[in-house]
Amino acid sequence: MCGFYFSNRHPETDWTFADVTQRGFKSATFTGDDYFAIQSVLPCVNNIDFTLYDTPSYLFLYTGEIYNYNRTYNSDTEMMLDDLMNNRSISSYNGMYAYVLYDKKKKEIKYGRDKTGQIPLFVYNKNGHIVISNTVKSIVKTTDTSINYNSLDLWKTSKHFIFKETPWNDIYSVTPASTESCYSNLTVEQAFTDMQHEYTSNLPSASINSGGIDSSIVSKWFGNFQIAINHIGKDFVSNHLDFAIDISEQQWCEYVDQFIEETYLFPYTWSWIGYYIIGKKLKGKFNILYTGEGADEIFGGYPDYQKGIRTPYSKPFIVDKNNLLISNKACDQKYFIPTAAMGANIALGCSTIEPRSPFLDRRIMNNQDFLYEDNKQTLREYYTHLYNIEPAPKQGFGGFPDEYGKNLTWKDACFNMLATKA
Repeated sequence: MCGFYFSNRHPETDWTFADVTQRGFKSATFTGDDYFAIQSVLPCVNNIDFTLYDTPSYLFLYTGEIYNYNRTYNSDTEMMLDDLMNNRSISSYNGMYAYVLYDKKKKEIKYGRDKTGQIPLFVYNKNGHIVISNTVKSIVKTTDTSINYNSLDLWKTSKHFIFKETPWNDIYSVTPASTESCYSNLTVEQAFTDMQHEYTSNLPSASINSGGIDSSIVSKWFGNFQIAINHIGKDFVSNHLDFAIDISEQQWCEYVDQFIEETYLFPYTWSWIGYYIIGKKLKGKFNILYTGEGADEIFGGYPDYQKGIRTPYSKPFIVDKNNLLISNKACDQKYFIPTAAMGANIALGCSTIEPRSPFLDRRIMNNQDFLYEDNKQTLREYYTHLYNIEPAPKQGFGGFPDEYGKNLTWKDACFNMLATKA
């Protein structure tokens, strides 16, 4: 987890940029006649060299982790910079990232984010003023943006918010890079075995278990500690894990206020608040949290897949009605996964914790065999065979959408609170 902020103008307001610097242990500020930038770094590989980010010819800002980076480089940051500077393709990168590369001589800006959209990246562009950051609040505080009420209305009326607009005028979420069409044929076990080496970090890590198959597998393979999340009043796994976090309806609603105040975003999905609460509970204990994010969309975990009807996330888009299973999953992987994954990054980043989602690894997402699964039986059989026990029942990682405060739905309350930021 790192943070950055880039502007082609010096800020006219005196802002602390704490929302950027809190995402890493160390930070540096870079200034020139026509740019102002901040980079914070959470050193996953024990190597920080700020001279790499700023030279007389370029400014490079980066956040993320490229798991398959060439180990002849000192870091994935160094490799990405070298590839971008030499106009080499980065389509083979496996991981999560967002970057800004500013050519000081040509006055050119390049920026982008990973194919699954795990790392957030927001752009403000108005009257020649360009700001790029992975936090929205820093952009709002240093520009003349205003509340986008159309965006808020769309969010209130949709199942989940999955479009590029943000709650602020002239601030947009950068579209994730398009995915390549090649596929791997690794089994889950083979893929996870490969990942264990590449995902290793010098930072303390944990894995989250919300019950069910996907998080059970991740909690077995990754993280130094296992954490149970109890979100629907049930607890099937805490006795076997190192930590347990209970989230009540009242607590969930209270943390919504804090989340909006800290991010200047509404929670696009319920899970964003869950991750935010987890981050606050684990702050100072861990810096990496492994999750089962993405398994439902890849292995067909939603009931609508079995029912053969359109999912809430695919309804806004044109799909092949003759093959709803594939169409639903394709839509969910393209539009909902970035929403959920980005939310985990934003929410946990407030506590200097980086989320890692093994199921969003290319070795899993690009496996064509998994695309045609209509349930999680593949994962269940794999888990049972590997550990000779059944995975724990699902105990939830959702929210409490019915009531918030006094006769307000949670979306109405979020809408009202964010509107006061204008």
